[in-house]
Amino acid sequence: MRIGSICLLGLACLLGACSTPSHRISGTDVPNIPGTKLVQSSFKSSGRSVEAGKATFSGSIYDAMERARWAGRGFLKDGWTQESLTGTPQEATAIFTAPWPGDGMQRVATLDITASQLRGSATITVKVEPEPAEDTTGSPSDQAVTTAGDDADGGH
Repeated sequence: MRIGSICLLGLACLLGACSTPSHRISGTDVPNIPGTKLVQSSFKSSGRSVEAGKATFSGSIYDAMERARWAGRGFLKDGWTQESLTGTPQEATAIFTAPWPGDGMQRVATLDITASQLRGSATITVKVEPEPAEDTTGSPSDQAVTTAGDDADGGH
């Protein structure tokens, strides 16, 4: 009896130690923020892809920029592209994009992090929006080159 109890206890400890939390928010393709606890989330999904919503996390965050970099790895792992990362050790914002099956549309995830040793916070907001139009103003064919007084005899 005693050996059976020890075996069950050992198995329970082994399973508990080996289980790791999912790197995604349950039922979505949006990553969790490492080292924090999910406080609240509300998402509208189309299949496994999140269309819109918000998630809030809380926990000890000593450096907002470092946590944003760490969280960014989860986005990249799930096929998102990092568009920007700005901020300070106190506050950081990262923006990620991912394809959306609609013509000319993309998903945009904005990650806002505020550092605090006791109650740091991170918020992910996801929305679908049109892809930005390509900038064609820099192409040589669109630019007219004119110079005042430019003629063959040097303007005389």
